[in-house]
Amino acid sequence: MSKALPKNLDKALNELKNSEKELVRLVVDLIRFKSENPPVEDYDIQLYIRDFLNQAGLGCELHDPGDKAWALTSSFGDGSDGFIFYGHADVVPAGDPSRWVHSPFSGEVVGDRIHGRGASDMKAGLAAELFAYRLLYQNEVDLPGRVEFVSVLDEENWHRTPIGWNTSDWLLTTGKLRGKACVMGEQSGIKKVCLGERGDYWVRLRCNAKPRHGSTPVYEDNACVKLF
Repeated sequence: MSKALPKNLDKALNELKNSEKELVRLVVDLIRFKSENPPVEDYDIQLYIRDFLNQAGLGCELHDPGDKAWALTSSFGDGSDGFIFYGHADVVPAGDPSRWVHSPFSGEVVGDRIHGRGASDMKAGLAAELFAYRLLYQNEVDLPGRVEFVSVLDEENWHRTPIGWNTSDWLLTTGKLRGKACVMGEQSGIKKVCLGERGDYWVRLRCNAKPRHGSTPVYEDNACVKLF
């Protein structure tokens, strides 16, 4: 027997169907923040997200673990058995702007595509999570537990915190995030949901090559390719 949908969820979904232009606008606004990492120069994008949520009546907290990599958290509902909308607002550095067909921080919309650094990883996913989080709250969807939202600035390059590395780990360890499940809007293809995440296994490897990003295996003398 299938379970009934939570109360007011259909109302939230109907509102979503009529909100495409607003959602695209949100993605474009997020892309226009030059939130490159490394280095993290400021946390203006987190202030924008704070204002977006505050306008919906949602409270937020900004957390400073050091190195300007401020994290933002927000929550509503009761209990500790809820889930987390997790997103990162930082992007890989754009490199030479002259090599881009569209300016990397323009958020230019061409046809049915939005262009810019982080459009896929993960400003679009971050916008979708923000939108979903707001819809659930404003439509008073009856969910069995607490709902949390978090945005961090050190996913692309971890930063030092008072207890080690990685702001996300710091938030969980210090109890600033308490959900028992997580939705992460990283790109995984159209109509495809990835379930679960592998754990970490740390090793130290050395090779003589140029430092590259894992997404650019075609570049010559690529350290990532040699190590694999």
